[in-house]
Amino acid sequence: MRDTVRISALISEDEKVKRKYAIDFARRSVQYEGVIPDEEIEGVNQQYIDGELTIDEFSLMIDKMLDKRHEQWQAAQKN
Repeated sequence: MRDTVRISALISEDEKVKRKYAIDFARRSVQYEGVIPDEEIEGVNQQYIDGELTIDEFSLMIDKMLDKRHEQWQAAQKN
């Protein structure tokens, strides 16, 4: 991952507001479907809002977390 201090300095307050709006919208969307994001996902969300992650890094982290959880769910279903 990149130097978070350097990246955060490049993110304007306006960009942070836009990122927070996008995350809030996505959160409401999944909550509407009955999914409540846990602390781990919310932590990654906050890193993105704060400018510690690019959109690509954010997406990759979320995808990996969800893939791992899906694999764990599938393994539990076999038992």
